[in-house]
Amino acid sequence: MPDTEAAGRTQADQAAGLRRLLMTRQTRLLALSGADADRVAPLALQLALASGMDGSRVLMIDLTRGALARTLGCTLRYELMHVIDADRSLEQVLLAGPQDIPLLPAARGVKALAQTWRGRARFADYIEHAGKTPQLVIVVTPPELLDALARLADHDTLLVVGSTDAVDLKTCYSALKHAHAVRTVPPRLVYADALHPGAALEAHRRLSGTARSFLGREPETVGRLSSRADRIACSGPPAVTVEALARQIRRWPAPVRAIR
Repeated sequence: MPDTEAAGRTQADQAAGLRRLLMTRQTRLLALSGADADRVAPLALQLALASGMDGSRVLMIDLTRGALARTLGCTLRYELMHVIDADRSLEQVLLAGPQDIPLLPAARGVKALAQTWRGRARFADYIEHAGKTPQLVIVVTPPELLDALARLADHDTLLVVGSTDAVDLKTCYSALKHAHAVRTVPPRLVYADALHPGAALEAHRRLSGTARSFLGREPETVGRLSSRADRIACSGPPAVTVEALARQIRRWPAPVRAIR
C-alpha cells in the first residue's frame, strides 16, 4: 500500500514551493563573478548602495570565502550551512551592511541546497526571510559555484568583472565557460576601475576572442568602471559610473522564469 500521508506531504511541499517561487518572481538576481573576489566585492557593495538609494530592497549574498565581509570590515563567523544544520538562526548568520543592507554568507549552504530536490524552494525561503522579500539580490560568486546557483535561482544576468591581469582574465573566462555550460542568460562584461581605455580594449579583445573560439559566443561589453564618465571619445570600452551601471541593470529585461 502506498504511503498516502507521505504522498500528501510531498504534494503539499511542492505546492508551497511553487507558491513561494511565484511570489518572488519580481525578485531580480544579479550574479557577479570573474576576476578576484576581493575586486568584485566592492562593486557589488557599490551597486547595492546605489540600488538601495533608489528605494529598492536589496540583499547581498556572498558565495566566496568572505570577500564581501572583508569589504564591510566584518569578521566572518557563520554562514548559511550553520542554519541548514540548525546550529544557528538566520538572524545570527546575517551581517549588516551600510544602509542596513543585509549580507548572507552562503557558499557551503548553496552547494548543499543544490544537491537536494527541495533546495530551490528552501533557497527562495532564505532569500525572502533574509531580505524581507528583496527586489534585488546581488550575489558575489566564484565561477565554480555558478552551476549550483543556477540550480537554485534564475540569474537575471551574469556580470563578469574583468581586468588586464592575466590571472584575472583566466578567471573571467572560467566564469564565461561555466555560464555557457549551465545555459544562463548571456553574460555581460564590465572592466575594473581605473583601467586605461587602451588596456581595457586589449583585455576585451583577448577575452572575447577566446570566448568566441571555444564557446561560440562573446560576452556583451558594458564598459569600464570609472568615477566619472569620460567626456572624450576613446577607442576602448566606454567609461561608466557605478550609478549609471545600476540604472542599466534596472533596464535589462528580466527572463521568463521556468518553474522547475
